[in-house]
Amino acid sequence: MSGPTAGPYAVHRAVPDDWGQVREARLRALADAPEAFGAGLEAERSLDEAAWRRRVVDEAWFLATTGGCPVGVVAATEESLHPGQRRLVAMWVDPAHRGGAVATALVEALCDWARALPVAAVSLRVTQANGRARRLYERLGFVPTGELEPMAGAPEARVERMQRRL
Repeated sequence: MSGPTAGPYAVHRAVPDDWGQVREARLRALADAPEAFGAGLEAERSLDEAAWRRRVVDEAWFLATTGGCPVGVVAATEESLHPGQRRLVAMWVDPAHRGGAVATALVEALCDWARALPVAAVSLRVTQANGRARRLYERLGFVPTGELEPMAGAPEARVERMQRRL
């Protein structure tokens, strides 16, 4: 299924056959910014093809590609503490493509998908120290909820829940 495009980027919801590109983007994300994610690189590197295919089926993954290569990824899961919402997770854009349209295209594709379910809102968690990501999410309509919690895998870091009504 194809989705919106932004400049030379194509964004689409991943299907099981995209597992290799999802894996590649996710491992690059974990290597690039391990402090931004609650998962570890080695644990995810050890997952086999069947596990990656299950992930693509069980969660909604979106890929941004250019020239057939992944340059960004985002996923959505159910928001367990807030029924009727989806949670944006695993957001990452290749450093060479940051500051352009890739992040916006990924978030908008995810929100369009969620709106069609339909759900009332999309939420996310962002570290308080990540000003660049916070500004991006605020520009895209997410508002801080004031809900703070320790970050999984790095309890000394605090994350705040943000939400965008659809």
